[in-house]
Amino acid sequence: MYQLYQDMEQKIAHILEQGDSDELFASGYLSGHLSLALAHCEQAQKHSADDFIVQVEQELAQAFAARELSPADQVLVEAMWRHLTQG
Repeated sequence: MYQLYQDMEQKIAHILEQGDSDELFASGYLSGHLSLALAHCEQAQKHSADDFIVQVEQELAQAFAARELSPADQVLVEAMWRHLTQG
């Protein structure tokens, strides 16, 4: 889990250096959810990468259900999440 989190944060750091405004927004938004998911997993003593991914996806589903983002921004965040979870 920790390695996956660090890998994702490194991808985000790279995006923050070279990304466009949409990528900056989406990666910044996801970074907060990654941190929350990591904290929830640690608290629940769930340490696998799969547990972490499930937790992030639950966090995002809750945020989307609460309409935290516009539909267009939600699409950007979903695309960035797919990018971060690819090999």
